[in-house]
Amino acid sequence: MKKVSILACSLLFVAVAGFGQTQSTPPLTQEALAAILGLPAASSCATQPSGVREVAKHPAIPTGKALCTATTTCQNGSTVSCSSNVSAANCLAVNASCPSEPGHVTCDNQTTSCPECCTGTLRQIACCQCGQTGDCNECCRCDGGTFGSCARACL
Repeated sequence: MKKVSILACSLLFVAVAGFGQTQSTPPLTQEALAAILGLPAASSCATQPSGVREVAKHPAIPTGKALCTATTTCQNGSTVSCSSNVSAANCLAVNASCPSEPGHVTCDNQTTSCPECCTGTLRQIACCQCGQTGDCNECCRCDGGTFGSCARACL
């Protein structure tokens, strides 16, 4: 028991001694900071360069990053999208609201529209969507097939 208490006291002493020692690093001088950053020392005006110093030029927008994106789903289930690297306010999406609005997106004043709305009878709509997408079920219905027979035929 005596050995355990001596060991505990000595560990406590070592821990307190370790916390009591603080190492302070001297603050960086302007000359040391200039040497680290590769700049001329700011100690005198005579050592300053006389011309304008070129700075690395980085693009404002990282390559591959768009400031905004607009996406809309068309009546036939396809999507149309665009993006802008000019401004975050340069993207607009208008959803399809057939029969009057097929849907479109606009980015940087360039508009991409969905295919025209398919309207009319169920068969006319099926034929229109078959022409736009080539969907087997829609093409089967356009040819006069029923929902059930087209589902079996398009497996």
